[in-house]
Amino acid sequence: MLFPGRRASTPPSCAASAATLRDIATLIYYERVTSDTTTGPGTPQRIAITGTAFLTTEPYSTGQATTINSIANPDRTTTLLLAYPSQGIYVDLTLDPAGRLLRETLTGPDHLISRTFIGPE
Repeated sequence: MLFPGRRASTPPSCAASAATLRDIATLIYYERVTSDTTTGPGTPQRIAITGTAFLTTEPYSTGQATTINSIANPDRTTTLLLAYPSQGIYVDLTLDPAGRLLRETLTGPDHLISRTFIGPE
């Protein structure tokens, strides 16, 4: 559960999301990684890490992307779609109505990574 304090009427931004991640002492999430989707999504692994350490592994660590799109979903969540075409990386972030990160799907040239966020500790 990330990005507290965002007003519901303010669209989320990649920069605000990255800035908030830097301040999280302990981020907890489940991650599945696969390089061969024919064998399934991978085994879920529970991870606890600082927000700063997590952010260093993300293509949106600078708060920027080549292409950014925001979609308001019927369930009041928001989807941020980030694209880094020259690297072949695409990120789908799902945020709750308060702007907290719920899910992330990242596709790269050789991997599919799915994360479900439990929240900061």
